[in-house]
Amino acid sequence: MIFIFDRRWKAKIKNSIQLLALLCSVLVIPYASAEEESPETDVSEVDVHDVPVHNALETRIFASVGGFFSTRSFNVTVEGSVAPQVPRQFVDFESDFNADDSPELFVAELRWQFAEKWNLGLQYFSSTRNARAVLEETIEWDDLVFDVGADIRAGTHVDITRIVLSYNFIRKGGHDLRLAGGLHWLEMGASISGEATLGDGSTAFASNRASASLPIPNVGAVYQYSPSAKWLMTIRADWFSASVGEYSGSIWNTMASANYQVAKHIGLGAGYQFFQIDGTVDADKWRGDLKVRFDGPFLQLTGFW
Repeated sequence: MIFIFDRRWKAKIKNSIQLLALLCSVLVIPYASAEEESPETDVSEVDVHDVPVHNALETRIFASVGGFFSTRSFNVTVEGSVAPQVPRQFVDFESDFNADDSPELFVAELRWQFAEKWNLGLQYFSSTRNARAVLEETIEWDDLVFDVGADIRAGTHVDITRIVLSYNFIRKGGHDLRLAGGLHWLEMGASISGEATLGDGSTAFASNRASASLPIPNVGAVYQYSPSAKWLMTIRADWFSASVGEYSGSIWNTMASANYQVAKHIGLGAGYQFFQIDGTVDADKWRGDLKVRFDGPFLQLTGFW
């Protein structure tokens, strides 16, 4: 897979690295200094089954904050009060309205081992965009028709909260395998405003917003491997495909990362995340289809204790 970084991507990554460096200078150096003063352990006295691993596998709480430099695709349809005879074309907010397709997202994650083999995990990220464009093709949205040449303002909003309960099946020799079940709570919305043709054929300025709250269950697995006390590799996948409540379709949330322990309770991580939802919504304020995707690299500052 080949990644092409333009100037915007380079600036985003440069700014994130500078932010991480600043955080490290404030948080990491005091811990590193304290560790240097502690006596070293004689390797010959360590049992082969007690070889040191990354501290995140030995502590009960893991937390991270960081930046997610994703590319984004937001494609939806919104049906009117009377379903059309022919399925509507997807509205592509990136191409139709020139919405930013590579937004910087804040990401936070927390995992708590509350029993010997049980863990509770949370993840959150959010994205809000606003755009303006002159239409190059007609767009149907709810009971409105926005014609070619209309000056349109559009916006999207996505809040994603992942909540999972996981059970440790393997935890030995630097290997950690957990099977999980939980849900993704999605708050999604999209709006369009501008000169439109109304249902009675007249034209006027109109604004319409479609929104939905979608609690979607999922199953998944997490595998972590620590080859040494400094490194931790993680692979995670969540998946669901069925009809539940107001949503019918599939959801994927996958991630692969590497974390370097720079101090006893602090690490720096980098990885790649892919999130996609593809289905149909039948809610009070949104009836239609959606295809939403986030994918890209991320950087994170982690803590474990």
